[in-house]
Amino acid sequence: MPIQRTIMVDDDGTGTTGTILNNAWLQAIYNQIDAADSPAVGPWTPTDQSGAGLALAVVVARFTITGKRVEFTVGVTYPANASGAGAIVSLPAQAAYTSGAYTTVGIARVGSIYAANSALFIYDLNGAAVPNSALAGQTLHMAGFYFIA
Repeated sequence: MPIQRTIMVDDDGTGTTGTILNNAWLQAIYNQIDAADSPAVGPWTPTDQSGAGLALAVVVARFTITGKRVEFTVGVTYPANASGAGAIVSLPAQAAYTSGAYTTVGIARVGSIYAANSALFIYDLNGAAVPNSALAGQTLHMAGFYFIA
């Protein structure tokens, strides 16, 4: 009959197995697994970052952060304005790399997210910055993803 063998780790000098090291180590691993499997999800309040001080009406603003990937959906309605400043909307977290976003409905626009920024820069389909005045009274819906550090 084979002998049953049990590995003993006397990590605290008490002659018992794994009372400190093993439990602490396992808990740290379990916490990391739980954190990776539990994305941060929530709303945020997008704001005008163009410098024009516009009060954007938020239709939708949701994000999910899974690991280093941020997925977002944003919909904002622009107020009547005559601002020639390029349209820029805040994002929920700072980007580590340059990325892009696209309109989901309505207005044909593209968005760029630049490294070390937490803002969405709005462009037309030819790559020209869209002034705030071109979005006056319109609702801009965009979705995309980017990576954080």
